Amino acid sequence: MTVGVSVLLMYVILVAVMLVLSLAVIDESFLRSEVMHPVGFGDYLRLAWLSASMGTLAGALGSNFDSADAVREATYSRRYHQRRELFETYQEERSGA
Repeated sequence: MTVGVSVLLMYVILVAVMLVLSLAVIDESFLRSEVMHPVGFGDYLRLAWLSASMGTLAGALGSNFDSADAVREATYSRRYHQRRELFETYQEERSGA
């Protein structure tokens, strides 16, 4: 339940951020010329929802194509990997001796 609420809250925050950004970046006259009808707050809200949903879906699909090593490499620094390799080498030397 906690994970579900957290994911929902993060999605709502993402939509809110996209809404603020769309209001700040996209001029009303430009949006009106693209959608070809008078523009209201609901149009900006739908645009924010669409962009947040597409971004979330693209991120979820893209994450499935990464290997565990690629995720680990992106998540942890190179120095962390060097320390792990040194530690594993040390453990192998101790167990072999």
